Amino acid sequence: MCYSETCGLFVKFTNKLFEVPKVTDTFSYAYNGLGDRVNQTVNEVTTDYVLDIQSSLTQVLQNGTNTYLYGVNRIAQVTETQTDYFLPDALGSVRQIADDSGLVTMGQSFTPYGEVLETYGTAQTDYAFTGEMYDPQTGLVFLRARYYNMADGRFMSKDAWAGDKQTPMSYNAWLYTYANPINYNDPSGKYIDCPIGSYASKNGCSRKPVVISRQEWGAYSPRNNIVCDPLRGVCIPSYPIGEGIYDLECNPHGGYAFYSDLYPEKTLAEIYDTIVIHHAGNTNNPTIINIQKEHFDQGFADIGYHFMVDKNGLIYAGRNIGVRGAHVEGGNSGKIGILVAGDFEPDDYVDLPLIGEIKIKKEPADVLS
Repeated sequence: MCYSETCGLFVKFTNKLFEVPKVTDTFSYAYNGLGDRVNQTVNEVTTDYVLDIQSSLTQVLQNGTNTYLYGVNRIAQVTETQTDYFLPDALGSVRQIADDSGLVTMGQSFTPYGEVLETYGTAQTDYAFTGEMYDPQTGLVFLRARYYNMADGRFMSKDAWAGDKQTPMSYNAWLYTYANPINYNDPSGKYIDCPIGSYASKNGCSRKPVVISRQEWGAYSPRNNIVCDPLRGVCIPSYPIGEGIYDLECNPHGGYAFYSDLYPEKTLAEIYDTIVIHHAGNTNNPTIINIQKEHFDQGFADIGYHFMVDKNGLIYAGRNIGVRGAHVEGGNSGKIGILVAGDFEPDDYVDLPLIGEIKIKKEPADVLS
């Protein structure tokens, strides 16, 4: 296949660029078993890359000329004689480079899809649009799983993911960032990357809701209503008799139990399979602290729900997400409990679109995302 001046061969089972022959030059690439590019050869001159494969996205630590310094993101490139600092924009694109004295030694701007619009200065770097490695020989950006062609605004190879019916634009297997490169980037070459404080949804990136912590709303610590006497090996129930704390000897069939104790071989994502949404009527004075007190009076070790959403749309953290709930009689294991306060009559309630976004995929701690 050919795009503008780039004619390349793709290895079908890896979806990776293998060789690019041109009139005067030939470029070839090698990859490891994870699909990370480990070297590039230009006219028989090979540049090897030292990689950090333990990071969430594989990063180049050295390329034979520069050593790269990282914090949360790439900070600087270092040689034996100088250190250049990257000054990125909100997408991570390298807009400027500064030296040790703070002097700007290089600047560049980009079109929406990443072509270099203007450049000035003497410093050089392999990193450009969205902070990813740009290959001037081919005009492509290496985004790990695939190569991105900025001139066409699309990937050079098909996405291995079939797409999601909830996200119609994902069915276009060549599309870059849902055709919205101003707001999103795609460092993995597989899906858009959402900034800190947001999450991927069918409409792109949505901001994660703020959850008021137990400390912030003044929660009481969980209480034990069952007392075990280790000397006599008996359990003495205290008043009121209720949930108590899980104990293999004293309270093996119930109690306030951490899933890590109940199912040590499973993750929370494997344990949780259901979300149960409850509501409390207006006459119940449903503030979260009052609900916790009511549950204490009923013998619960803590508030029975994992989250509460009040009538103003504020979200409160309830019972520890790693602890079995107490909101479904006889069937609490694997169920996240969410309480929506109020019966919403006669007053209108606030819009709660986040309830429609509740999903459990990997981390149930992000259930309200």
